Amino acid sequence: MTEEKSKIDEKNKDVAIEKQPDTWAEAERRAKEEAEEAERNLAVLDLKTSNIKELKNFVKAVDSLDELKLIIDEMGIHLWQLDPSGISMTIADLPKTLFSKWNIKSGTMGINTDKLKEAFKSIKNNNVLSIKTEKAKHLLNFILPNTNVEIPYFPVEKVMEKKEPNVEFTTEITVPGQPLKEFISQAKKNYEYVLLLAKNKKLILFCKNGEGKLRKEIPLEKEVKEEAAANFNLDYLNKLVKAADKNTNITIDMKTDQPIKLRYNNGFNVTYWLAPYVDEDIEIKDQIKEATKGIKQEKASVRKKRLHS
Repeated sequence: MTEEKSKIDEKNKDVAIEKQPDTWAEAERRAKEEAEEAERNLAVLDLKTSNIKELKNFVKAVDSLDELKLIIDEMGIHLWQLDPSGISMTIADLPKTLFSKWNIKSGTMGINTDKLKEAFKSIKNNNVLSIKTEKAKHLLNFILPNTNVEIPYFPVEKVMEKKEPNVEFTTEITVPGQPLKEFISQAKKNYEYVLLLAKNKKLILFCKNGEGKLRKEIPLEKEVKEEAAANFNLDYLNKLVKAADKNTNITIDMKTDQPIKLRYNNGFNVTYWLAPYVDEDIEIKDQIKEATKGIKQEKASVRKKRLHS
């Protein structure tokens, strides 16, 4: 029996019991007030940029979310949000320095992620892009020299409190993004989850199911202070590293059987929290033993082949 279980907010969320409204009229009044407040808080944008690659990477970086609840202020565009399942959290900051024109009214804005991805398909990396809101119609205009793409946006009644889980990590590692991204992309085709094991001076990636095994080592520059290991869903992990490229270094904070904190900069800062994959039939100690034993056997086999070559 397998189960996806979020530990992200298990010990950290505040439980608030709200007083129930006395009447339906009271409930409707509150809902109306919240909607009006959200409408007043809508951001207004008048932007220009030629940093299209960074914006496209930002869209990739938030792909685990169905809708984006953006916060816009004088520093840039920010996002702090759980995915719909509660398995992962995304924290992203797109700085205003990426824009040559930055005229805004601070506020919030909701956008459908698929519609935003679709809009950027028609925008080339060498374009100069203007972005303007049409508040009366709730339209976000992407203006290019020869075309204009419009997508709807909507008021946001509530944004998530800026509070990260309280995990006392035992290990911090930094790995090149490209080999990690390539392994995850390959592994998710045949496997459901991957063991991340930080041990000595390497990150070991290990997948196993009834049909086979897949293993990879990524060298680390520094030896880890304490061994740490946990399993993670490959589909989720793939979305979190999607915006990384060959020049991206990814920092991962770990503690055995706890959520990981994964962060990198690709023209903007992005941080993710991902809860571990939980399976009652999996013993993490047995996994570690098999993953490390397999690597030693593999190395011994290679040495033997060389001796006989």
